[in-house]
Amino acid sequence: MDLGFTHITITNNQRFWKGVHAVLLFILAMLLNVAGGTVASSVYENFRCDSVGTVLLSCLLGPLAGITAGYIYDVFMSIGDITHFYYAILSIITGYLVSYFYEKGYFGSIKKMLLTVWPTMFLIHGIGGEFLTKYLNNFEIQTQANYPAVSFVTNAFGGSPYLWGYPVNVAIEAVEKLIVLLVAYFILKAIPERIMKESNRNLNVKLRHTSIIRHKVTLITFVTSCVIAFATLIYTFMEFAHSLRELDGMIPVSLLTDEYISVMRQQQMVFAARVFCVVVGVEILLAFFILYYYDYNIVFNITRMTRIMDSAMKEDANIRENTLAALRGMDVHTGDEIEELGQTFQSLIQELMDSMQREQAEKETITKMQTNIIATLADIIENRDLNTGEHVMRTSGYVEVVAKAMKARNLYPEILTDEYIQQLRISAPLHDIGKIRISDTILNKKGPLNREEYEIMKMHPIFGGEIIDQIEERIGAMPYFDIARDLTLYHHEWWDGSGYPFKKKGDEIPLAARIIAVCDVFDALSSERVYKKEFKVEDIIRIMKAERGTHFDPDVFDTFAETQNEILQIREKYRDEDYSKSGKETV
Repeated sequence: MDLGFTHITITNNQRFWKGVHAVLLFILAMLLNVAGGTVASSVYENFRCDSVGTVLLSCLLGPLAGITAGYIYDVFMSIGDITHFYYAILSIITGYLVSYFYEKGYFGSIKKMLLTVWPTMFLIHGIGGEFLTKYLNNFEIQTQANYPAVSFVTNAFGGSPYLWGYPVNVAIEAVEKLIVLLVAYFILKAIPERIMKESNRNLNVKLRHTSIIRHKVTLITFVTSCVIAFATLIYTFMEFAHSLRELDGMIPVSLLTDEYISVMRQQQMVFAARVFCVVVGVEILLAFFILYYYDYNIVFNITRMTRIMDSAMKEDANIRENTLAALRGMDVHTGDEIEELGQTFQSLIQELMDSMQREQAEKETITKMQTNIIATLADIIENRDLNTGEHVMRTSGYVEVVAKAMKARNLYPEILTDEYIQQLRISAPLHDIGKIRISDTILNKKGPLNREEYEIMKMHPIFGGEIIDQIEERIGAMPYFDIARDLTLYHHEWWDGSGYPFKKKGDEIPLAARIIAVCDVFDALSSERVYKKEFKVEDIIRIMKAERGTHFDPDVFDTFAETQNEILQIREKYRDEDYSKSGKETV
Protein backbone atom coordinates (compact mmCIF):
# COMPACT_ATOMS: atom_id res chain seq x y z
CA MET A 1 0.00 0.00 0.00
CA ASP A 2 1.24 3.43 -0.88
CA LEU A 3 1.23 5.62 2.21
CA GLY A 4 1.55 8.78 0.18
CA PHE A 5 4.45 10.90 1.42
CA THR A 6 4.69 9.23 4.82
CA HIS A 7 7.94 7.73 3.57
CA ILE A 8 9.67 11.13 3.27
CA THR A 9 12.20 11.32 6.07
CA ILE A 10 14.85 14.04 6.14
CA THR A 11 17.34 14.28 8.98
CA ASN A 12 18.66 17.62 10.18
CA ASN A 13 22.01 16.93 8.51
CA GLN A 14 20.31 16.08 5.21
CA ARG A 15 18.11 19.15 5.51
CA PHE A 16 21.22 21.33 5.95
CA TRP A 17 22.98 19.95 2.88
CA LYS A 18 19.86 20.17 0.79
CA GLY A 19 19.62 23.81 1.81
CA VAL A 20 23.24 24.39 0.78
CA HIS A 21 22.55 22.59 -2.47
CA ALA A 22 19.54 24.84 -3.17
CA VAL A 23 21.52 28.02 -2.42
CA LEU A 24 24.31 26.95 -4.78
CA LEU A 25 21.79 26.21 -7.51
CA PHE A 26 20.19 29.60 -6.92
CA ILE A 27 23.53 31.42 -7.25
CA LEU A 28 24.35 29.44 -10.39
CA ALA A 29 20.95 30.38 -11.86
CA MET A 30 21.63 34.08 -11.22
CA LEU A 31 25.02 33.79 -12.91
CA LEU A 32 23.45 32.07 -15.91
CA ASN A 33 20.88 34.86 -16.21
CA VAL A 34 23.59 37.53 -16.10
CA ALA A 35 25.82 35.62 -18.52
CA GLY A 36 22.97 35.06 -20.94
CA GLY A 37 21.99 38.71 -20.92
CA THR A 38 25.60 39.87 -21.34
CA VAL A 39 26.39 37.54 -24.23
CA ALA A 40 23.10 38.26 -26.04
CA SER A 41 23.43 42.05 -25.72
CA SER A 42 26.98 41.88 -27.06
CA VAL A 43 25.64 40.25 -30.21
CA TYR A 44 22.76 42.68 -30.62
CA GLU A 45 21.92 45.74 -28.57
CA ASN A 46 18.88 45.31 -26.30
CA PHE A 47 18.71 41.61 -27.18
CA ARG A 48 18.44 39.57 -23.94
CA CYS A 49 18.56 35.87 -23.13
CA ASP A 50 18.62 36.43 -19.40
CA SER A 51 16.12 33.84 -18.17
CA VAL A 52 18.00 30.56 -18.73
CA GLY A 53 18.80 30.27 -15.02
CA THR A 54 15.20 31.02 -14.06
CA VAL A 55 13.93 28.25 -16.34
CA LEU A 56 16.45 25.72 -14.99
CA LEU A 57 15.69 26.54 -11.37
CA SER A 58 11.94 26.25 -12.00
CA CYS A 59 12.50 22.76 -13.40
CA LEU A 60 14.90 21.56 -10.73
CA LEU A 61 13.46 23.04 -7.53
CA GLY A 62 9.91 23.95 -8.39
CA PRO A 63 7.78 27.09 -8.81
CA LEU A 64 8.79 28.91 -5.61
CA ALA A 65 12.49 28.76 -6.49
CA GLY A 66 11.79 29.74 -10.11
CA ILE A 67 9.63 32.79 -9.40
CA THR A 68 11.99 33.93 -6.63
CA ALA A 69 14.97 33.69 -8.99
CA GLY A 70 13.16 35.62 -11.72
CA TYR A 71 11.99 38.33 -9.34
CA ILE A 72 15.34 38.83 -7.60
CA TYR A 73 17.15 39.01 -10.94
CA ASP A 74 14.78 41.70 -12.23
CA VAL A 75 15.10 43.67 -8.99
CA PHE A 76 18.89 43.44 -9.22
CA MET A 77 18.90 44.56 -12.85
CA SER A 78 16.58 47.48 -12.02
CA ILE A 79 19.58 49.17 -10.37
CA GLY A 80 20.82 50.01 -13.85
CA ASP A 81 17.45 50.08 -15.61
CA ILE A 82 14.34 50.77 -13.56
CA THR A 83 12.08 49.21 -16.19
CA HIS A 84 13.25 45.74 -15.08
CA PHE A 85 11.32 46.29 -11.89
CA TYR A 86 8.08 46.55 -13.82
CA TYR A 87 8.70 43.35 -15.77
CA ALA A 88 9.24 41.25 -12.63
CA ILE A 89 5.59 40.21 -12.77
CA LEU A 90 6.25 38.52 -16.14
CA SER A 91 9.23 36.64 -14.68
CA ILE A 92 7.06 35.41 -11.82
CA ILE A 93 4.40 34.09 -14.19
CA THR A 94 7.09 32.45 -16.32
CA GLY A 95 8.70 30.73 -13.35
CA TYR A 96 5.41 29.20 -12.28
CA LEU A 97 4.32 28.04 -15.74
CA VAL A 98 7.72 26.55 -16.62
CA SER A 99 7.64 24.54 -13.38
CA TYR A 100 4.13 23.36 -14.22
CA PHE A 101 5.13 22.30 -17.75
CA TYR A 102 8.20 20.49 -16.47
CA GLU A 103 6.15 18.56 -13.91
CA LYS A 104 3.71 17.54 -16.67
CA GLY A 105 6.59 16.15 -18.75
CA TYR A 106 6.62 18.75 -21.53
CA PHE A 107 10.41 19.03 -21.30
CA GLY A 108 10.68 15.37 -22.24
CA SER A 109 11.34 16.16 -25.90
CA ILE A 110 12.08 19.21 -28.02
CA LYS A 111 8.83 18.71 -29.93
CA LYS A 112 6.69 18.79 -26.76
CA MET A 113 8.56 21.81 -25.51
CA LEU A 114 8.15 23.73 -28.77
CA LEU A 115 4.43 22.96 -28.91
CA THR A 116 3.62 23.92 -25.31
CA VAL A 117 6.26 25.86 -23.38
CA TRP A 118 7.54 28.06 -26.18
CA PRO A 119 4.10 29.38 -27.31
CA THR A 120 3.24 30.13 -23.68
CA MET A 121 6.43 32.10 -23.07
CA PHE A 122 5.93 33.83 -26.42
CA LEU A 123 2.45 34.96 -25.39
CA ILE A 124 3.68 36.22 -22.02
CA HIS A 125 6.94 37.92 -22.99
CA GLY A 126 6.30 38.54 -26.66
CA ILE A 127 2.77 39.80 -27.05
CA GLY A 128 2.11 40.66 -23.40
CA GLY A 129 5.59 42.02 -22.71
CA GLU A 130 5.69 44.28 -25.74
CA PHE A 131 2.23 45.62 -25.02
CA LEU A 132 3.34 46.40 -21.47
CA THR A 133 6.45 48.11 -22.85
CA LYS A 134 4.36 50.32 -25.12
CA TYR A 135 1.97 51.16 -22.33
CA LEU A 136 4.64 51.96 -19.76
CA ASN A 137 6.37 54.22 -22.28
CA ASN A 138 3.17 56.01 -23.21
CA PHE A 139 3.14 54.36 -26.68
CA GLU A 140 6.10 56.45 -27.85
CA ILE A 141 7.88 54.98 -30.89
CA GLN A 142 11.38 56.17 -30.05
CA THR A 143 11.43 54.39 -26.72
CA GLN A 144 10.66 50.96 -28.20
CA ALA A 145 13.16 48.24 -27.40
CA ASN A 146 15.20 46.96 -30.38
CA TYR A 147 14.54 50.21 -32.21
CA PRO A 148 17.45 49.57 -34.70
CA ALA A 149 15.65 46.46 -35.92
CA VAL A 150 12.45 48.50 -36.39
CA SER A 151 14.42 51.04 -38.44
CA PHE A 152 15.96 48.29 -40.56
CA VAL A 153 12.57 46.75 -41.39
CA THR A 154 11.04 50.15 -42.05
CA ASN A 155 13.83 51.07 -44.47
CA ALA A 156 13.62 47.68 -46.17
CA PHE A 157 9.88 47.39 -46.60
CA GLY A 158 8.68 50.92 -46.12
CA GLY A 159 5.84 52.03 -43.91
CA SER A 160 5.69 53.67 -40.52
CA PRO A 161 8.02 52.77 -37.61
CA TYR A 162 4.96 52.84 -35.42
CA LEU A 163 3.37 50.22 -37.67
CA TRP A 164 6.42 47.91 -37.70
CA GLY A 165 7.55 48.44 -34.09
CA TYR A 166 5.23 46.03 -32.37
CA PRO A 167 5.43 42.98 -34.73
CA VAL A 168 9.23 43.26 -35.08
CA ASN A 169 9.80 43.40 -31.34
CA VAL A 170 7.39 40.51 -30.80
CA ALA A 171 9.25 38.41 -33.39
CA ILE A 172 12.61 39.17 -31.76
CA GLU A 173 11.16 38.24 -28.36
CA ALA A 174 9.98 34.90 -29.81
CA VAL A 175 13.47 34.11 -31.11
CA GLU A 176 14.97 35.11 -27.78
CA LYS A 177 12.68 32.78 -25.80
CA LEU A 178 13.33 29.95 -28.26
CA ILE A 179 17.07 30.28 -27.64
CA VAL A 180 16.51 30.37 -23.86
CA LEU A 181 14.39 27.20 -23.88
CA LEU A 182 16.78 25.29 -26.15
CA VAL A 183 19.79 26.17 -23.99
CA ALA A 184 17.88 25.17 -20.82
CA TYR A 185 16.66 21.93 -22.46
CA PHE A 186 20.15 20.76 -23.43
CA ILE A 187 21.56 21.69 -20.02
CA LEU A 188 18.85 19.59 -18.35
CA LYS A 189 19.61 16.66 -20.64
CA ALA A 190 23.33 16.97 -19.86
CA ILE A 191 22.81 16.72 -16.09
CA PRO A 192 23.44 13.12 -14.88
CA GLU A 193 20.36 11.15 -13.84
CA ARG A 194 21.63 10.69 -10.28
CA ILE A 195 22.03 14.43 -9.77
CA MET A 196 18.63 15.07 -11.34
CA LYS A 197 17.01 12.73 -8.83
CA GLU A 198 18.76 14.52 -5.98
CA SER A 199 17.86 17.97 -7.28
CA ASN A 200 14.38 17.44 -8.64
CA ARG A 201 11.93 18.99 -6.20
CA ASN A 202 13.84 17.96 -3.08
CA LEU A 203 12.90 21.13 -1.25
CA ASN A 204 9.67 21.69 -3.11
CA VAL A 205 7.46 19.18 -1.30
CA LYS A 206 5.10 17.89 -3.97
CA LEU A 207 1.62 17.68 -2.58
CA ARG A 208 -1.55 16.52 -4.22
CA HIS A 209 -3.56 19.64 -3.65
CA THR A 210 -6.70 17.97 -2.38
CA SER A 211 -6.74 19.79 0.94
CA ILE A 212 -9.98 21.72 1.43
CA ILE A 213 -8.25 24.00 3.91
CA ARG A 214 -5.50 24.68 1.38
CA HIS A 215 -8.08 25.70 -1.22
CA LYS A 216 -9.54 28.11 1.29
CA VAL A 217 -6.14 29.56 2.14
CA THR A 218 -5.33 29.92 -1.56
CA LEU A 219 -8.62 31.71 -2.19
CA ILE A 220 -8.12 34.04 0.78
CA THR A 221 -4.54 34.81 -0.29
CA PHE A 222 -5.62 35.50 -3.87
CA VAL A 223 -8.53 37.73 -2.87
CA THR A 224 -6.37 39.62 -0.38
CA SER A 225 -3.67 40.18 -3.01
CA CYS A 226 -6.22 41.46 -5.51
CA VAL A 227 -7.76 43.82 -2.94
CA ILE A 228 -4.35 45.22 -1.99
CA ALA A 229 -3.31 45.64 -5.64
CA PHE A 230 -6.51 47.42 -6.66
CA ALA A 231 -6.53 49.50 -3.49
CA THR A 232 -3.02 50.65 -4.34
CA LEU A 233 -4.11 51.45 -7.87
CA ILE A 234 -7.11 53.49 -6.69
CA TYR A 235 -4.94 55.28 -4.15
CA THR A 236 -2.47 56.16 -6.89
CA PHE A 237 -5.21 57.66 -9.05
CA MET A 238 -6.58 59.62 -6.11
CA GLU A 239 -3.15 60.88 -5.11
CA PHE A 240 -2.37 61.91 -8.67
CA ALA A 241 -5.70 63.71 -8.96
CA HIS A 242 -4.97 65.51 -5.70
CA SER A 243 -1.61 66.60 -7.07
CA LEU A 244 -3.30 68.01 -10.17
CA ARG A 245 -5.69 70.00 -8.02
CA GLU A 246 -2.77 71.44 -6.08
CA LEU A 247 -0.99 72.34 -9.30
CA ASP A 248 -4.16 74.01 -10.49
CA GLY A 249 -3.62 76.73 -7.94
CA MET A 250 0.12 77.01 -8.48
CA ILE A 251 0.38 77.01 -12.30
CA PRO A 252 -0.90 80.00 -14.31
CA VAL A 253 -4.17 79.40 -16.09
CA SER A 254 -2.49 80.14 -19.42
CA LEU A 255 -0.37 77.01 -19.05
CA LEU A 256 -3.24 74.68 -18.13
CA THR A 257 -4.15 73.89 -21.70
CA ASP A 258 -6.10 70.85 -22.82
CA GLU A 259 -2.90 69.39 -24.25
CA TYR A 260 -1.11 69.81 -20.94
CA ILE A 261 -3.96 68.20 -19.00
CA SER A 262 -4.08 65.32 -21.50
CA VAL A 263 -0.34 64.69 -21.09
CA MET A 264 -0.69 64.77 -17.30
CA ARG A 265 -3.51 62.23 -17.42
CA GLN A 266 -1.45 59.97 -19.66
CA GLN A 267 1.39 60.22 -17.19
CA GLN A 268 -1.09 59.36 -14.44
CA MET A 269 -2.11 56.18 -16.29
CA VAL A 270 1.48 55.15 -16.92
CA PHE A 271 2.50 55.79 -13.34
CA ALA A 272 -0.50 53.85 -12.04
CA ALA A 273 0.35 50.92 -14.33
CA ARG A 274 3.93 50.87 -13.06
CA VAL A 275 2.78 50.91 -9.46
CA PHE A 276 0.27 48.17 -10.23
CA CYS A 277 2.95 45.94 -11.81
CA VAL A 278 5.26 46.39 -8.85
CA VAL A 279 2.56 45.74 -6.24
CA VAL A 280 1.10 42.73 -8.04
CA GLY A 281 4.58 41.23 -8.48
CA VAL A 282 5.32 41.57 -4.78
CA GLU A 283 1.88 40.23 -3.86
CA ILE A 284 2.25 37.13 -6.05
CA LEU A 285 5.69 36.43 -4.64
CA LEU A 286 4.42 36.76 -1.07
CA ALA A 287 1.41 34.59 -1.86
CA PHE A 288 3.68 31.79 -3.10
CA PHE A 289 5.82 32.02 0.02
CA ILE A 290 2.71 31.86 2.22
CA LEU A 291 1.31 28.87 0.34
CA TYR A 292 4.68 27.09 0.34
CA TYR A 293 5.03 27.58 4.08
CA TYR A 294 1.45 26.40 4.56
CA ASP A 295 2.04 23.33 2.38
CA TYR A 296 5.34 22.34 3.95
CA ASN A 297 4.47 22.94 7.58
CA ILE A 298 0.72 22.32 7.77
CA VAL A 299 -0.78 20.43 4.81
CA PHE A 300 2.20 18.09 4.48
CA ASN A 301 2.25 17.14 8.16
CA ILE A 302 -1.51 16.92 8.67
CA THR A 303 -2.00 14.84 5.50
CA ARG A 304 0.85 12.58 6.52
CA MET A 305 -0.77 12.09 9.94
CA THR A 306 -4.12 11.35 8.29
CA ARG A 307 -2.66 8.72 5.99
CA ILE A 308 -0.72 7.09 8.81
CA MET A 309 -3.93 6.97 10.83
CA ASP A 310 -5.83 5.39 7.92
CA SER A 311 -3.18 2.73 7.33
CA ALA A 312 -2.80 2.07 11.07
CA MET A 313 -6.43 0.88 11.15
CA LYS A 314 -5.79 -1.75 8.46
CA GLU A 315 -5.48 -5.37 9.50
CA ASP A 316 -2.92 -6.28 6.85
CA ALA A 317 0.44 -7.07 8.47
CA ASN A 318 2.49 -5.56 5.64
CA ILE A 319 0.54 -2.31 5.79
CA ARG A 320 1.05 -2.12 9.52
CA GLU A 321 4.76 -2.70 9.15
CA ASN A 322 4.96 0.14 6.62
CA THR A 323 2.91 2.30 8.96
CA LEU A 324 5.31 1.69 11.83
CA ALA A 325 8.25 2.55 9.58
CA ALA A 326 6.51 5.75 8.48
CA LEU A 327 5.67 6.60 12.09
CA ARG A 328 9.27 6.12 13.20
CA GLY A 329 10.43 8.30 10.30
CA MET A 330 7.97 11.07 11.04
CA ASP A 331 9.97 14.20 11.82
CA VAL A 332 8.01 17.38 12.51
CA HIS A 333 10.11 20.44 13.33
CA THR A 334 7.97 23.52 12.85
CA GLY A 335 8.55 25.05 16.27
CA ASP A 336 4.84 25.66 16.82
CA GLU A 337 1.56 23.90 17.60
CA ILE A 338 1.97 21.63 14.56
CA GLU A 339 5.13 20.17 16.10
CA GLU A 340 3.30 19.58 19.38
CA LEU A 341 0.45 17.96 17.47
CA GLY A 342 2.91 15.72 15.65
CA GLN A 343 4.54 14.54 18.87
CA THR A 344 1.16 13.84 20.48
CA PHE A 345 0.02 12.05 17.33
CA GLN A 346 3.10 9.81 17.30
CA SER A 347 2.48 8.76 20.89
CA LEU A 348 -1.23 8.09 20.30
CA ILE A 349 -0.69 6.07 17.11
CA GLN A 350 2.09 4.05 18.74
CA GLU A 351 -0.20 3.22 21.66
CA LEU A 352 -3.05 2.42 19.27
CA MET A 353 -0.97 0.06 17.16
CA ASP A 354 0.48 -1.66 20.24
CA SER A 355 -3.07 -2.15 21.51
CA MET A 356 -4.23 -3.46 18.12
CA GLN A 357 -1.32 -5.89 18.00
CA ARG A 358 -2.17 -7.20 21.45
CA GLU A 359 -5.83 -7.48 20.44
CA GLN A 360 -4.88 -9.31 17.25
CA ALA A 361 -2.70 -11.75 19.19
CA GLU A 362 -5.52 -12.39 21.66
CA LYS A 363 -7.97 -12.83 18.78
CA GLU A 364 -5.70 -15.37 17.10
CA THR A 365 -5.32 -17.25 20.39
CA ILE A 366 -9.09 -17.34 20.92
CA THR A 367 -9.70 -18.43 17.32
CA LYS A 368 -7.13 -21.20 17.65
CA MET A 369 -8.70 -22.31 20.91
CA GLN A 370 -12.18 -22.31 19.40
CA THR A 371 -10.98 -24.30 16.40
CA ASN A 372 -9.37 -26.88 18.67
CA ILE A 373 -12.55 -27.10 20.78
CA ILE A 374 -14.64 -27.67 17.66
CA ALA A 375 -12.23 -30.33 16.41
CA THR A 376 -12.25 -32.07 19.82
CA LEU A 377 -16.05 -31.91 20.00
CA ALA A 378 -16.35 -33.32 16.50
CA ASP A 379 -13.86 -36.06 17.39
CA ILE A 380 -16.01 -37.02 20.39
CA ILE A 381 -19.07 -37.16 18.14
CA GLU A 382 -17.36 -39.37 15.59
CA ASN A 383 -15.94 -41.71 18.21
CA ARG A 384 -19.37 -42.03 19.75
CA ASP A 385 -20.53 -43.03 16.30
CA LEU A 386 -17.69 -45.60 16.37
CA ASN A 387 -15.97 -43.88 13.47
CA THR A 388 -12.41 -42.62 13.73
CA GLY A 389 -11.76 -38.91 14.25
CA GLU A 390 -9.80 -38.79 11.01
CA HIS A 391 -13.13 -38.42 9.20
CA VAL A 392 -13.35 -34.91 10.66
CA MET A 393 -9.90 -33.95 9.47
CA ARG A 394 -10.50 -35.33 6.00
CA THR A 395 -13.84 -33.60 5.42
CA SER A 396 -12.43 -30.28 6.64
CA GLY A 397 -9.56 -30.63 4.18
CA TYR A 398 -11.85 -31.69 1.35
CA VAL A 399 -14.26 -28.76 1.70
CA GLU A 400 -11.38 -26.28 1.81
CA VAL A 401 -9.83 -27.69 -1.38
CA VAL A 402 -13.15 -27.69 -3.23
CA ALA A 403 -14.12 -24.21 -2.07
CA LYS A 404 -10.77 -22.74 -3.12
CA ALA A 405 -11.00 -24.45 -6.50
CA MET A 406 -14.51 -23.07 -7.03
CA LYS A 407 -13.25 -19.60 -6.13
CA ALA A 408 -10.44 -20.01 -8.69
CA ARG A 409 -13.09 -20.90 -11.30
CA ASN A 410 -14.93 -17.69 -10.33
CA LEU A 411 -17.97 -19.60 -9.13
CA TYR A 412 -20.11 -17.74 -6.58
CA PRO A 413 -17.57 -14.89 -6.20
CA GLU A 414 -19.94 -12.95 -3.93
CA ILE A 415 -19.94 -15.87 -1.46
CA LEU A 416 -16.58 -17.62 -1.79
CA THR A 417 -14.30 -15.04 -0.20
CA ASP A 418 -11.12 -16.01 1.64
CA GLU A 419 -12.85 -15.32 4.94
CA TYR A 420 -15.82 -17.50 4.03
CA ILE A 421 -13.57 -20.40 3.02
CA GLN A 422 -11.67 -20.18 6.28
CA GLN A 423 -14.91 -20.20 8.28
CA LEU A 424 -16.19 -23.13 6.20
CA ARG A 425 -13.07 -25.14 7.03
CA ILE A 426 -13.47 -24.40 10.76
CA SER A 427 -17.21 -25.21 10.74
CA ALA A 428 -17.04 -28.42 8.68
CA PRO A 429 -16.38 -30.75 11.67
CA LEU A 430 -19.72 -29.70 13.20
CA HIS A 431 -21.91 -31.00 10.38
CA ASP A 432 -22.87 -34.16 12.35
CA ILE A 433 -23.09 -32.54 15.80
CA GLY A 434 -26.79 -33.44 15.93
CA LYS A 435 -25.85 -37.12 16.37
CA ILE A 436 -25.24 -36.32 20.03
CA ARG A 437 -29.01 -36.57 20.54
CA ILE A 438 -29.29 -39.92 18.78
CA SER A 439 -29.33 -42.89 21.15
CA ASP A 440 -26.42 -45.33 21.12
CA THR A 441 -28.75 -48.20 20.30
CA ILE A 442 -29.57 -46.56 16.99
CA LEU A 443 -26.27 -44.85 16.35
CA ASN A 444 -24.16 -47.97 16.91
CA LYS A 445 -26.61 -50.63 15.84
CA LYS A 446 -25.02 -53.48 13.91
CA GLY A 447 -26.90 -54.17 10.75
CA PRO A 448 -29.50 -52.09 8.90
CA LEU A 449 -31.87 -49.70 10.65
CA ASN A 450 -35.59 -50.32 10.53
CA ARG A 451 -37.98 -47.68 9.22
CA GLU A 452 -38.67 -46.12 12.63
CA GLU A 453 -34.97 -46.01 13.56
CA TYR A 454 -34.08 -44.48 10.21
CA GLU A 455 -36.65 -41.71 10.70
CA ILE A 456 -35.07 -40.94 14.07
CA MET A 457 -31.60 -40.90 12.48
CA LYS A 458 -32.85 -38.45 9.86
CA MET A 459 -33.60 -35.99 12.67
CA HIS A 460 -29.90 -35.38 13.46
CA PRO A 461 -29.64 -32.34 11.06
CA ILE A 462 -32.48 -30.63 12.95
CA PHE A 463 -30.92 -31.55 16.29
CA GLY A 464 -27.64 -30.08 15.03
CA GLY A 465 -29.26 -26.78 14.11
CA GLU A 466 -30.85 -26.53 17.56
CA ILE A 467 -27.51 -27.24 19.25
CA ILE A 468 -25.80 -24.50 17.22
CA ASP A 469 -28.55 -22.06 18.23
CA GLN A 470 -28.11 -22.97 21.89
CA ILE A 471 -24.36 -22.54 21.73
CA GLU A 472 -24.75 -19.15 20.07
CA GLU A 473 -27.20 -18.00 22.75
CA ARG A 474 -24.77 -18.90 25.52
CA ILE A 475 -21.44 -17.68 24.19
CA GLY A 476 -22.54 -15.04 21.69
CA ALA A 477 -22.39 -14.79 17.92
CA MET A 478 -19.30 -16.06 16.13
CA PRO A 479 -18.51 -15.53 12.43
CA TYR A 480 -18.70 -19.23 11.61
CA PHE A 481 -21.99 -20.05 13.38
CA ASP A 482 -24.10 -19.18 10.34
CA ILE A 483 -22.07 -21.53 8.16
CA ALA A 484 -22.10 -24.24 10.84
CA ARG A 485 -25.90 -23.97 11.01
CA ASP A 486 -26.16 -24.35 7.22
CA LEU A 487 -23.89 -27.40 7.32
CA THR A 488 -25.76 -29.19 10.09
CA LEU A 489 -29.27 -28.47 8.79
CA TYR A 490 -28.82 -29.09 5.07
CA HIS A 491 -25.91 -31.48 4.44
CA HIS A 492 -28.33 -34.30 3.60
CA GLU A 493 -30.43 -32.27 1.17
CA TRP A 494 -30.27 -33.36 -2.48
CA TRP A 495 -29.93 -31.11 -5.52
CA ASP A 496 -33.18 -32.48 -6.99
CA GLY A 497 -35.12 -31.97 -3.73
CA SER A 498 -35.34 -35.65 -2.67
CA GLY A 499 -33.11 -35.30 0.38
CA TYR A 500 -34.00 -34.60 4.00
CA PRO A 501 -35.09 -33.11 6.35
CA PHE A 502 -36.58 -30.10 4.46
CA LYS A 503 -36.71 -31.35 0.84
CA LYS A 504 -34.88 -28.25 -0.40
CA LYS A 505 -33.51 -28.29 -3.92
CA GLY A 506 -31.06 -26.44 -6.16
CA ASP A 507 -29.90 -23.04 -4.97
CA GLU A 508 -32.32 -23.23 -2.05
CA ILE A 509 -29.66 -25.38 -0.39
CA PRO A 510 -26.87 -23.21 1.09
CA LEU A 511 -23.59 -23.47 -0.82
CA ALA A 512 -21.68 -24.73 2.24
CA ALA A 513 -24.08 -27.68 2.58
CA ARG A 514 -23.81 -28.51 -1.15
CA ILE A 515 -20.02 -28.59 -0.87
CA ILE A 516 -19.86 -30.82 2.21
CA ALA A 517 -22.50 -33.17 0.77
CA VAL A 518 -20.07 -34.19 -1.97
CA CYS A 519 -17.11 -34.41 0.41
CA ASP A 520 -19.05 -36.38 3.05
CA VAL A 521 -20.23 -39.01 0.55
CA PHE A 522 -16.75 -39.41 -0.90
CA ASP A 523 -15.27 -39.96 2.53
CA ALA A 524 -17.96 -42.50 3.45
CA LEU A 525 -17.37 -44.49 0.26
CA SER A 526 -13.57 -44.29 0.45
CA SER A 527 -13.31 -45.36 4.12
CA GLU A 528 -13.17 -48.99 5.24
CA ARG A 529 -15.60 -50.17 7.92
CA VAL A 530 -16.27 -53.57 9.44
CA TYR A 531 -19.51 -53.76 7.48
CA LYS A 532 -17.90 -52.78 4.16
CA LYS A 533 -14.65 -52.46 2.28
CA GLU A 534 -13.46 -49.14 0.90
CA PHE A 535 -14.31 -48.51 -2.72
CA LYS A 536 -11.72 -47.85 -5.42
CA VAL A 537 -11.42 -44.22 -6.40
CA GLU A 538 -12.54 -44.79 -9.98
CA ASP A 539 -15.62 -46.67 -8.72
CA ILE A 540 -16.41 -43.88 -6.26
CA ILE A 541 -16.21 -41.22 -8.98
CA ARG A 542 -18.39 -43.39 -11.26
CA ILE A 543 -21.02 -43.87 -8.53
CA MET A 544 -21.03 -40.20 -7.56
CA LYS A 545 -21.07 -39.05 -11.17
CA ALA A 546 -24.28 -40.99 -11.66
CA GLU A 547 -25.82 -38.77 -8.97
CA ARG A 548 -24.53 -35.53 -10.51
CA GLY A 549 -27.53 -33.26 -10.91
CA THR A 550 -29.72 -35.40 -8.64
CA HIS A 551 -27.84 -35.73 -5.36
CA PHE A 552 -25.01 -33.29 -6.05
CA ASP A 553 -24.75 -29.73 -7.34
CA PRO A 554 -23.15 -30.18 -10.82
CA ASP A 555 -20.70 -27.30 -10.32
CA VAL A 556 -19.59 -28.61 -6.95
CA PHE A 557 -19.18 -32.19 -8.20
CA ASP A 558 -17.25 -31.08 -11.32
CA THR A 559 -14.89 -29.00 -9.18
CA PHE A 560 -14.47 -31.92 -6.77
CA ALA A 561 -13.57 -34.24 -9.65
CA GLU A 562 -11.02 -31.74 -10.99
CA THR A 563 -9.28 -31.58 -7.59
CA GLN A 564 -9.01 -35.36 -7.25
CA ASN A 565 -5.23 -35.35 -6.75
CA GLU A 566 -5.40 -32.94 -3.82
CA ILE A 567 -8.34 -34.85 -2.34
CA LEU A 568 -6.39 -38.12 -2.45
CA GLN A 569 -3.39 -36.51 -0.78
CA ILE A 570 -5.57 -35.41 2.12
CA ARG A 571 -7.12 -38.89 2.27
CA GLU A 572 -3.67 -40.50 2.56
CA LYS A 573 -2.54 -37.99 5.16
CA TYR A 574 -5.48 -38.72 7.46
CA ARG A 575 -6.09 -42.41 6.66
CA ASP A 576 -8.00 -44.46 9.27
CA GLU A 577 -5.93 -46.85 11.38
CA ASP A 578 -8.59 -48.77 13.31
CA TYR A 579 -11.43 -50.58 11.52
CA SER A 580 -12.39 -52.98 14.29
CA LYS A 581 -15.38 -50.94 15.36
CA SER A 582 -18.69 -50.82 13.62
CA GLY A 583 -20.78 -47.79 12.97
CA LYS A 584 -23.55 -46.36 10.93
CA GLU A 585 -23.03 -43.80 8.13
CA THR A 586 -26.12 -41.84 7.14
CA VAL A 587 -25.26 -41.21 3.54
